[in-house]
Amino acid sequence: MCSPHNLGMSANEFARHALEGNTHNTVSLILLNPDLQTNTSEEFMEMGYSCLLRFPLDKTLLFNALHGVMAPRPVSGVISFKDHYERSSMEKRGLRILVADDNGTNRKIISRILEHGGHKVELVEDGEQALDKLEHKRFDLMVLDMNMPQMGGLDVIKIHRATARHEPPTPVIILTANATVEAMRECEEAKVDAYLTKPVDAITLLDTVARLTATTNRVDAAELANPNQNEEDSGRSSLINENTLHQLDLLGEGQNNFLQVVIHGFISETEKLLDAMRTALNNQEYATFKELAHMIKGSSGNVGAEALHRICRDMMQSSHAELQANAGDMLKQAQTCFKSTRMLLIQHLGASSRASL
Repeated sequence: MCSPHNLGMSANEFARHALEGNTHNTVSLILLNPDLQTNTSEEFMEMGYSCLLRFPLDKTLLFNALHGVMAPRPVSGVISFKDHYERSSMEKRGLRILVADDNGTNRKIISRILEHGGHKVELVEDGEQALDKLEHKRFDLMVLDMNMPQMGGLDVIKIHRATARHEPPTPVIILTANATVEAMRECEEAKVDAYLTKPVDAITLLDTVARLTATTNRVDAAELANPNQNEEDSGRSSLINENTLHQLDLLGEGQNNFLQVVIHGFISETEKLLDAMRTALNNQEYATFKELAHMIKGSSGNVGAEALHRICRDMMQSSHAELQANAGDMLKQAQTCFKSTRMLLIQHLGASSRASL
């Protein structure tokens, strides 16, 4: 990992010296804070850099970058990853992708992001359904939620790789709401290909799919950017992430009821989960209370319910003693926040409907 300008060198000069004599392809370079005004990403890759990262370093992206550069390199006589990437990019084919997530809102959004990228998606609700699909069909890639009832994504990977007869193994992206060192370590031990945190960012997901399958991402970052968002808009409400809603609007183009299904589905699911949290609290079942908060956290982030996402994150990070003392107040805060968020989401639905007329 290097930042050549701190050494008084250009990126090209540093790469040339660092890779000199690297005949066995044992050195990989990760460029920190690349100057994209002087060179494009493609030009940096041509210099010999394996990955580009910017400060402050995102732990998830760093994990994936290190995992990628430490992967086994092709032997002599075998087509290189770069050649395969260029060839596959020209093919521009859609991939067959299996998505497993126990949350309906998350499934709908992840599916639409992948379809927006030109891929074919099959959805399941849990790990057992995922294994059933994998037994009867071949997929180019799997996107699995790390924590699902009965069987999580890591268990699916272990069982599938132990029983599958085809090589190489199907690439896997694990999604989780827990960006912890322990979660990363578990993914690394399971030889997960990529690890992404919720809420899911559309461009990051599509770029990761492209990287793991040596295809091209057909959606440009500018396409999902919100050109109308400014500092005043972003500070207008601490409840809602306007950029996330804007991305959902764009993902829903061409599907008349996409946004309506996602938002009403989120509202309905969250109402039930909050009721279940009240029951768990009354029964002093704090582990169940935290599991339910985990479910709300994942879906709320994906629909832009920023404040509710933060409240549920705080619940998940609370100790047993803290929950015993404060769970009641936390739940009231979540319920109040949800009522205000629900109103804003419904207002957004109305505004989107009027704009489409």
